[in-house]
Amino acid sequence: MRAHYSDIFRALATKERVGILGLLYRHNGLTPTQIAKCFYLEQPTISHHLHHMQRVGLVTPQSADKDARQTYYMLNIGYLEQTFDSFIQFITSNPSESYAQTHYVVSR
Repeated sequence: MRAHYSDIFRALATKERVGILGLLYRHNGLTPTQIAKCFYLEQPTISHHLHHMQRVGLVTPQSADKDARQTYYMLNIGYLEQTFDSFIQFITSNPSESYAQTHYVVSR
């Protein structure tokens, strides 16, 4: 199931999360501990941010070994591109106008 646009934008709502995505874009998989070294945040806080982004499909976890002691996170760039392309189509289509007219008061 695809995440709703509002869920995706909520997952991108902090500068830390956007920064994490940028870091993951430049590296092919990082652990929360490796990511934390690049920010002024503790590892549990990074894991919290990664969890929210994973929930909507922006990042993908992958275990490095059989014991799963280290989980690497990767940016799901294809999903991100597809989501933004789809969002642009959504907001520029006629159905969005009728949705706005029925759900919001627009002053003229």
